[in-house]
Order: sequence, then structure tokens, then C-alpha cells
Amino acid sequence: MAADSWSALWAAVSAVAALSSAGFALFIHARHVKITLFEKRFEVYEAAMRLIVASLQGEPAKHGDVTDYIRTTRAAEFLFDKATMIRLDELYIAHIRFRSKYVIWDKTADEHPEKTRRFDEQVEARARLEAHLDPLKECFRRYLDLTSIAPDLT
Repeated sequence: MAADSWSALWAAVSAVAALSSAGFALFIHARHVKITLFEKRFEVYEAAMRLIVASLQGEPAKHGDVTDYIRTTRAAEFLFDKATMIRLDELYIAHIRFRSKYVIWDKTADEHPEKTRRFDEQVEARARLEAHLDPLKECFRRYLDLTSIAPDLT
């Protein structure tokens, strides 16, 4: 009878150990999924910021920056809500409009109405592109909040 008690006790202890081990594995897996999701979303955020910064610095848009932006945003379509995807599309449109208006002006040229109009369009397009910076940060803040992913790490 004593052997049966020990075997039942050992079975119960083994079951508790297995259950806690499975629970810990589930916790680790859930954390891994959240961190992977964070990394994918951060990739999109970085691509968006590279696109804006390169444009605003007046650098010619590198083909890699544009294709990287398109690739990462299309691949992340299921990582964000519809409003965020619309914001990312609007950012790309603002980038294209700004780049289409971007002209390097000859400073020695005389003032000309066409030059003035094009310059005004360029300034307006730049302002629209700059206007995406703060809303983009706010939009991504809820997706990139580490306190919700791993509160014990912050």
C-alpha cells in the first residue's frame, strides 16, 4: 500500500512538473511570436522613415529605398489594421508627388512665372510629405510599444 501511495504521489508530481513545463514553453512561444511581430512591424516603420528622410534631404530616391518600402509594406499587409495601411499608401503617394515636383533650380536664372509656380508646388508637396512624420510615429506607437510586448523587459 505504501508503494501505491508513493507511485500516486510521484505521478502527481510528474504531472505538475510536465504541466508547468508546458505552461512555460507556451509563455516562451507567445513571447517569441510577439517579438517577431514587433520586428516585422519595425521593419515597415524603418522603411517608411528611410523613404521620408531621403526625400526631405533632397537626395535622389534610391531605387532600393523605394522597392524596399513597397516590398515591406505589401508583405506587412496583414500585420496592421486598414487605417494604418491607408496611411502607408498615402505616405507613398506623398513621396511620389514630392519627387515629381522636385527640381534643382539654377540660382543664376532669372525669375520666371513657371519657375515660381513649380517652386511653390514643390514647397507644397514637401509640406505634405513632412506632415506624414508625426502622424506616422503616432500610428506606429501602438504597434511598437515594448511595454505591451514584454513588460518585464522595460
